[in-house]
Amino acid sequence: MSTAKRESNIELLRILCIMGIIVLHFNSPSISGGFSSVEAYSANSVILHFLESLFVGGVDIFIIISGYFMCHKNKVLLDKPIMLLVQVIAYRVGISLASFVILGGSIKSVLISFLPVNYFVILYIALYLVAPFVNKVLAEMPELTMKRFIILLVVLFSVWTTFSAIMVNVTGESLDGLSTIGVSGNQDGYTIVTFVMLYLIGAYLRRSDKSLSRMTCVVIVIACVCALTVWSYIGFVKGVKVSAFNYDNPVVIALSICIFLLFKSINIPYSKVINGLAKGVFGVFLLHILFMSYIDASRFTSKNPFILLGAIVIIVIAVFVVCWVVDWLYRLVYKYTIGRLVENYIKKEIGYEP
Repeated sequence: MSTAKRESNIELLRILCIMGIIVLHFNSPSISGGFSSVEAYSANSVILHFLESLFVGGVDIFIIISGYFMCHKNKVLLDKPIMLLVQVIAYRVGISLASFVILGGSIKSVLISFLPVNYFVILYIALYLVAPFVNKVLAEMPELTMKRFIILLVVLFSVWTTFSAIMVNVTGESLDGLSTIGVSGNQDGYTIVTFVMLYLIGAYLRRSDKSLSRMTCVVIVIACVCALTVWSYIGFVKGVKVSAFNYDNPVVIALSICIFLLFKSINIPYSKVINGLAKGVFGVFLLHILFMSYIDASRFTSKNPFILLGAIVIIVIAVFVVCWVVDWLYRLVYKYTIGRLVENYIKKEIGYEP
């Protein structure tokens, strides 16, 4: 789909989603360390859990958007997954070489960087390539049957997997074999099963052409955010791992659906600025963790709530802008180098004949 045909309301949603993901990684104990540096019984702790609850649906929304807009395609272009893989490798190699030159390291780490290691990209490419065949099956499925099928998927791969994750957290046992995803559990929803389920939900929203009122969406969003905040906060203060922020959590999925429907209902005229910024969302997704890893959240989580919120807003905007500029330079170079080779020799289609 060309940029000119993209709906600016959905493009704005994509921008906000990636900004929300930056917030999630500000909170992440293994990246910027927000959750690991904030006091349990504090206003700042509640704020971080509220923000995590509000933005946790970012990845789910991206997949729902794909299902909504791709569900009628009977073919996809092979150049897109190739472009994504090249971009992942380019950034990984560039970062690895810079680290090797500046900080030193092993040649092995540089060589490993040539592998496109990124869970989202690999799962999304797998979903993208099978999408035309999934769409073929959906096209021959009556709407009611499709609805029942999705309900069954949600029960099996969302409700049950969340229940099994809760049982693991409560009992402290691994309980291997309880989950419907795999022997070792649902991997917090980071699976192709979750991606396909979300894709089908997006496709159903497009096919049924039914929506909830804006007020209903707002009420559900508020209810879901409040539920996730309480759920996660209780686990945090008790020092117990919870499944509140798993991507396959039915509350997270409901939140994601309603946020998507809310933005879909908003009529925003075509905006060159919004659509232009949205073109760099994927690059920001790939690059932002590098910058977030150098941000020490503890410098802000000990301050008063207004300073914390102000710092988060500034950090999110700054990281987005820097990553977007880097990605713009990459896209410019790609267009006149590898992009021409892909355009001339690899622009082939995969799918089924209608």
